Amino acid sequence: QQDANECWTEIMRMMSEYLPGEGSTSTQTVRKSFIEQYFGGENVTTLKCSESEEEPEAKSIEKWTQLRCHINTDVRYMQLGLTMGLKENIEKTSPTLGRNAVYVKTSNVNRLPSYLTINFIRFFYKEKENINAKVLKDIKFPMEYDALELCSPELKEKLAP
Repeated sequence: QQDANECWTEIMRMMSEYLPGEGSTSTQTVRKSFIEQYFGGENVTTLKCSESEEEPEAKSIEKWTQLRCHINTDVRYMQLGLTMGLKENIEKTSPTLGRNAVYVKTSNVNRLPSYLTINFIRFFYKEKENINAKVLKDIKFPMEYDALELCSPELKEKLAP
């Protein structure tokens, strides 16, 4: 699976460099590639320090060409893995506290691509044994997927009938 993902990522990178998007011309200063147009998504990300109320939230935009579905012992369905991946705790240096602190990173999809690519991440690090382990577990997924639950409120409003 890891080799397949590396191959897919490299194919997507090469296509984004050399395959212009629809309506692109060589005179445009900002040119979207075919990959950005049809496979590119965007997340609105909020980073909040859980140890300091004084530190303001940081918002940013993250672009991607594949969503990650983290698989662990609790995940049996793709939807749960995708949802769990949108909220995570990370440790980084806090300028307010002057030391490392735990931050909560929350993401919502702000742009859905025409073709959604999902990377099933089956590896995790076992700290006790100092090894990477592969999760050998079947994950159920639908052939047609409704990603509305992953979307930001603004995108949900746009997608509403």
